[in-house]
Amino acid sequence: MSRKKKDFDDYVKSEKIRKKSSKSFAEQDKKEFVMDDKKELKDLLKEGYFLARVVEVQKKYVFLAPEEKELDMDTRDVWLSTVAKKFLQNQRSERNFIVVGDKVVCLSSKHSDSEEFPQCTIEYRLPRETQISRVDPLVVNREHILASNLTQLVIVASYLSPPVRWGLIDRFLVQAEHEQITPIIILNKKDLLEDEASESFKKECEEEEKLYTDLGYQVISFETLSLSSKKKPPKILHDLFKGHITLIVGHSGVGKSSITNLLKPEIEQDVEELEIFKKGRHTTTYTSLLKLENGGFIIDTPGIRSFTLTELEPIQLCWGFVEMRPYLNQCRYRACKHSNEPDCAIIQAVSDKKISERRHQSYLNILFNTQRREGRYTLE
Repeated sequence: MSRKKKDFDDYVKSEKIRKKSSKSFAEQDKKEFVMDDKKELKDLLKEGYFLARVVEVQKKYVFLAPEEKELDMDTRDVWLSTVAKKFLQNQRSERNFIVVGDKVVCLSSKHSDSEEFPQCTIEYRLPRETQISRVDPLVVNREHILASNLTQLVIVASYLSPPVRWGLIDRFLVQAEHEQITPIIILNKKDLLEDEASESFKKECEEEEKLYTDLGYQVISFETLSLSSKKKPPKILHDLFKGHITLIVGHSGVGKSSITNLLKPEIEQDVEELEIFKKGRHTTTYTSLLKLENGGFIIDTPGIRSFTLTELEPIQLCWGFVEMRPYLNQCRYRACKHSNEPDCAIIQAVSDKKISERRHQSYLNILFNTQRREGRYTLE
């Protein structure tokens, strides 16, 4: 356990606040489906079961790549699979309990409905080390897990077309902090900022970039449209993705697939350059895990129109805003929400300009769900 994670858990314990967790389905059923016994797993592998990584999830089928050793897989050599029927009958509070990035235990099917792909059944899932999730936009009391077992999160936004939404970036940063995943911010379409943006907007972007950098986050600014996928990717991108399983997220049309293609994935992603450039429409239909030329892996996602975090207590949410941590436990009231309470250390820090007023407002928006669809971009 990392020092940062231990500090947070100890603090929550001292305040006698239990972290809320959403149960995927009945605990007994979950215990049966999630394989956490290494000895039992070893025995299953001797009996003909095999390990694989989920590379794409569609409505009826799951595509996966065999993975005998950690990250030793070919994301083009896929099997067509389904989850064992006994688990599909369970009531659950998750939108999908098999997601891209999951490590699964499979058994080859005797009969195949596909001539193109070998088929198997997913019998068990290994415990997830990390995950990025949101409240399901279709069912508010259900969790939607975007991907699992990633080692870093790349948040992509464009300066314009569509315009950057700082609140959406903040929400992803909160998730990354709680999951102990390294977040990186990429701001794309720099040419539009230089050629079409007002001076006030340029100043706003400059201030926000400095803010995130001062908080310790890596911020990369460039323009992908002028870079051909046939050329070598910029060294900064090559080094950034090497050796990681990276989830890349952001609004539709911000350039996620263009960035992916710069890194030479085993399967090139569809990109409608002119349409994306002008309208911000997305072409990625399903979340996909792809192996990159440099040995890393990237999980490319369809554009996200909304990202509502699962319910968090004020103490948990504050922990996700790294600049607020020094002021925790310094307010007059133990249950302070840092909204309008008297003698609030965080409100005072905002007044003293030690905490960004915009970031504090972002915190309040998340806490009170005043902007459930923060960062939504709608095509007119």
